[in-house]
Amino acid sequence: MDNLIKTKEIRYLKSVADVSSLIIKSENITDALPKIVERLRTATEADICYVFLNEESEGKIFTTLAAESVKKGIKPRIENPAFQQIDYDQVGLSRWRKLLADGKEIIGKVDDFPKSEIKYLKSGSIQYIIVLPLISSKRWWGFIGFFSSILGNEWSDKEVSLLKQAANIVSLSLEKEEHLMKLRKLAREEGWNAGFCEAVEDLAHYTNNLLMGIMARSELIRRTSSEPETKERIEKITNLVEETGKIMEKFLDYIGMGLINKESFNLVEKIREIFEETRAKIGDLRNFYFHTDREEIIANADWKQLRKAISNIIENAIEATEKGGSIEIIIKEEGLRKSLREETPQQKYAKITIKDTGKGIPEEIMNKLFTPILSTSGRGLGLAQSYGIVKSHKGTIKAKTMKGRGSEFTIHLPLE
Repeated sequence: MDNLIKTKEIRYLKSVADVSSLIIKSENITDALPKIVERLRTATEADICYVFLNEESEGKIFTTLAAESVKKGIKPRIENPAFQQIDYDQVGLSRWRKLLADGKEIIGKVDDFPKSEIKYLKSGSIQYIIVLPLISSKRWWGFIGFFSSILGNEWSDKEVSLLKQAANIVSLSLEKEEHLMKLRKLAREEGWNAGFCEAVEDLAHYTNNLLMGIMARSELIRRTSSEPETKERIEKITNLVEETGKIMEKFLDYIGMGLINKESFNLVEKIREIFEETRAKIGDLRNFYFHTDREEIIANADWKQLRKAISNIIENAIEATEKGGSIEIIIKEEGLRKSLREETPQQKYAKITIKDTGKGIPEEIMNKLFTPILSTSGRGLGLAQSYGIVKSHKGTIKAKTMKGRGSEFTIHLPLE
């Protein structure tokens, strides 16, 4: 029995690795989807594997069958109009819409589901299902489903975890493809070198998928090997892959090609959270202060990105400041900065200042402070990443320093 379970897990692992390979070899994710669902259906021994993709119209979310793989004897539905632009609520799948949008999976026997769902699902003689959301950066793209007409063909927690990895790879590819389309549009509007932008984005996309494939195949080797030395080497490979992914992410942020997903939030509250987390980590080794002249400054930005930019600067301040030194974060709202173009109206900005009493920044480094310096550890990209992120938000970042007295970084972020 244990050997059977292990064999199934290995089969699943191979299919996850193959998903990355199929995406790399295809022109786009749309072309890869039919091959992906076929590979995953075969690995899971499911009767049907579907991918449905969402679209929004007049404030409502509809979903359409984008790819399918069915067992011999089951009629394909890819051309069936009933599976195009499905209204979740209208067909009794409101619960699915809510759960999947929250990143939660749907697993179980169809007979245990609400009656409204049973009516819709039983039309296909489905007995047992697992539905996983395709979601990334808070964007819900759709779902991937595995359906079985045989009771008892349940999926273990480990198998579900591996299928989630495959769903994550597909979600990231959908995100990257949309980002590339936005990038092409922006390149045309801003007069950028579109060829260069596409080349860099394609390289990043290819590299990320390659890294995910290496991770999956490394995990496969680790699970099938009984030698401790092999497992130790695989762990080192995994760590290197993760570091490579982080370096690529930082580089894309630096050149202004990182993914930006804006939303409204209280900037004061978010930065205070970073302050509290950092203070808990460094303890009493350094004096750490937070100041603001107001409790609420609403920003429309990508906090996930801005958090990286601010955290990088704070980490630099911690490294530069010896025990007993001080680090200070100040956030204010300003409306005095004017655009160089007279026709541009004056705009309000959030001013974020991070200063320390460290050793200061050497003059030879100040001249290239925000230039990426590649190294095997990925160090030297942090401030360059911060620069790119702030620039992508139409903001500015400046630094000043005094030898032996400390440094001060100032971010001006436009409040839209």
